[in-house]
Amino acid sequence: MLRDFRRLGFVGLVFWAASAVAQPAFLEVNPRHTSPAFQQYVGRALDVMRRKTSTISQHTLISIRQGYVRIDELADLTYPDFLQLLRDFRGYRDPLGLTARDYADLQRSGSRALRIVRGKLDGYQLGNRVYVAGGATPTNLAATLVHEVNHVLNRSDENYSDHRQAYMEEYRAFYAESIFRDHDVTDPAVCFRIKRHVQDYYDFPGVDISRMPDRPPGRLIPTRANWNAAAAPAPRKQMNDVEAWR
Repeated sequence: MLRDFRRLGFVGLVFWAASAVAQPAFLEVNPRHTSPAFQQYVGRALDVMRRKTSTISQHTLISIRQGYVRIDELADLTYPDFLQLLRDFRGYRDPLGLTARDYADLQRSGSRALRIVRGKLDGYQLGNRVYVAGGATPTNLAATLVHEVNHVLNRSDENYSDHRQAYMEEYRAFYAESIFRDHDVTDPAVCFRIKRHVQDYYDFPGVDISRMPDRPPGRLIPTRANWNAAAAPAPRKQMNDVEAWR
């Protein structure tokens, strides 16, 4: 995390230390159902973001620490979010094959419902809630979080009114993820590979990727100005992030 302790001063440094101890590194959707293993799993991905100096990595890390998004396991999907997940997958060529009754087994380790959901998804976003699968490397989980935070920033779940718009929401998130992975998105060939990947994965009908712009419209970097433009709820304050976001 980028900060200048001299500018914080003694009082600011005391408040920073207190907040660092008192507050977890990220907020969960369901904090009552947590574990040290999950906190460490996400924490290792946040450490990857911290070590990378790219703008998108640093601002995604700050956004998570300040509570613009909540992160949890796919097993902790709320019941309404699970129902929305089922509705979303009905439009895919490879639906989940689950019903509302399967929700009761979602938190049971090794259940069919949990295996299916984890097998289909690396991450899922609704509102300010991000759910992630287990078993990813720290770097891959960090990239997934960049992807999903971009969805939160653009309120993507509200913008799937047609296939072209849905495609653009996914393309933008994969584009952000590619920036995090240090891919050269100024190269048209790289952009085309991202476009092809999105279309191959989601198979949106009637989408002509050759007519899609290389740089996607919408908010790309989760800066404070972009969160304000997204009308995001006010975040919690982290003293150790104040200097980094000026």
